[in-house]
Amino acid sequence: MVAMVEVKLRQIGNAAGFILPKSIMDGEQLKLGESIFISILKKRKRHEIEKMIGIAKGLPPFVREHGGRD
Repeated sequence: MVAMVEVKLRQIGNAAGFILPKSIMDGEQLKLGESIFISILKKRKRHEIEKMIGIAKGLPPFVREHGGRD
């Protein structure tokens, strides 16, 4: 399962961290102390991606013409 959730970076001593919601912990079956990989997508970049995806919204389904290809 791929989960996308918005979190805020917080000051933790001299470092920064974030809190994963319990729903994500349960849904991904994560346990404390377990190592995970994360992917970072800044909020402004996310909106750019959503705009690109939204370009095709409302268009009819793509129908391939088979002219020239078998």
